[in-house]
Amino acid sequence: MITLFRGGSPESIRHILSASNLVLFFSLPFKPAGRHNLFFNGHIALALEDTVYQVYDPKLLKANFLCSRMPVQDWLFGEGGTWVERDPASPRFTHVYLYGKSECSRTVVYCAGITLDSSTLRRVEERIADHEKRFRSGELAFNLLSDNCSSIVAAALESVGLVEPHFGNRIPARLFRSFARGNARERDVLVGIVAMFDRAAFELHRYCIGAGLRHPKASVDRWIAVAARVPACVNPDRARRPPRQEDESL
Repeated sequence: MITLFRGGSPESIRHILSASNLVLFFSLPFKPAGRHNLFFNGHIALALEDTVYQVYDPKLLKANFLCSRMPVQDWLFGEGGTWVERDPASPRFTHVYLYGKSECSRTVVYCAGITLDSSTLRRVEERIADHEKRFRSGELAFNLLSDNCSSIVAAALESVGLVEPHFGNRIPARLFRSFARGNARERDVLVGIVAMFDRAAFELHRYCIGAGLRHPKASVDRWIAVAARVPACVNPDRARRPPRQEDESL
């Protein structure tokens, strides 16, 4: 079953974070206003309880790590000021704020949350840590087409059966869709969106690989609504009440 929270405010994601212990995030591709770039993939990140894990190109960040680890609320809504911040108490704990801004201030962010047992969460975390070890040993290198933010997170999800192995998992939009639809067959999936980015500073790309040739936000919104079969918006207050029958079916 998919339950959709479509208010577009931070509260929708905060509710999902409080009700789930594994949340997959998909962010639409963006660019600084008035500028150009060629990043049409979007971005994938994975929250395990209160920590978000994500992969960036170390060369782009001029960093010596592959996987960023930071509090999920800071990544979504905090203001870092610099691109990369490191916690001096732990070399493995690294914060990344692209353009010195939080994720929700730069683009539209979707999330899909589920609840798992603690042993499964630890296995996912261990798989991500293994990728970081392989990177530090020189065995693994970031590659936009193969070993990227989506494929590395997908490998961790595949290891515990949360998504089926597929070459399309290297595309963020396709991985997010596969995760939400696949898990809805067996468990409750809470899906939400935050669309509050700073339109004076950032612009959405008109194209997103895996999410349509034009208007990717409308495309993603459409397939989520169809999958959830919820024609009207759902908010966290309503979700605490017994849902209507049509909101429960997938």
